[in-house]
Amino acid sequence: SEIDYAGAFSATMTCTENPAGQSPGANAFVAQFTGGGTTSSQTPSSAGGSVAFSVDSGAETGTCSVAVSDTNGNSSTETIDVSSSSLTVTGKQRN
Repeated sequence: SEIDYAGAFSATMTCTENPAGQSPGANAFVAQFTGGGTTSSQTPSSAGGSVAFSVDSGAETGTCSVAVSDTNGNSSTETIDVSSSSLTVTGKQRN
């Protein structure tokens, strides 16, 4: 969320597998936005409202960085760690 902001938030995800060289099968990935892909866009229902980006973990382990930006050039980066047993998202709110 962002105070008095009603425009779209765009998110881009970049992932790195760890350990490198994993090959669990075709189309394997560390994480992606729900619905597929490494980009997503959400618009709050009203100014100052929040949006949520849903993430699915993949068959590989590693770390992802998600850059969330608004149309005014403001941005924030979130980290996602994917292990063999869990998906951990460390989030923060920009006000």
